[in-house]
Amino acid sequence: MASELDVSNVRVHCGRVEEMYAGEGRKAHYKSYDVVLGRSVTALPRFCAWVSDLLKDDGKLIYIIGGELEEIVETQIQSDTPVDTLLQREEGTSDKRALIFNAASVGQIGKKSGENIKVVSTSVQSKPKSETTRKGPGKKLAKGEWSKKRNDVKKDRGYDDFKRYEF
Repeated sequence: MASELDVSNVRVHCGRVEEMYAGEGRKAHYKSYDVVLGRSVTALPRFCAWVSDLLKDDGKLIYIIGGELEEIVETQIQSDTPVDTLLQREEGTSDKRALIFNAASVGQIGKKSGENIKVVSTSVQSKPKSETTRKGPGKKLAKGEWSKKRNDVKKDRGYDDFKRYEF
């Protein structure tokens, strides 16, 4: 969408928020965002805990959600607009609403949630390659390549008396 609108001051992260905290990410993203958008990712207080360090002091959180809200959240809402209104369509089409919170409220909700961000590693751990692949010993499959299953290779199933039954 940012490219369609031809705006250059937009950064889009399609992924888990925890990934933004891994390695040097915490420094790179700390208080860097004017707006954070979430859409029914998890319980709102938990999401606030996850993103509170990403928002600038005057930043906003827009969270699209349906259903009931926790009391802690309801007292901090700056704006509550039905998605139907935003999309200019008939009321009652969706139960979703766009909630807007200022950064201070996001921080308060996050603290009261008791949630801590869990940092995940973004590096891919390579698994040890087996000596035999479906292509044969020493031959590697190209990424995404499929090959016919080889039934002549004994599989290590963790027990010796495994029997395959075909119907």
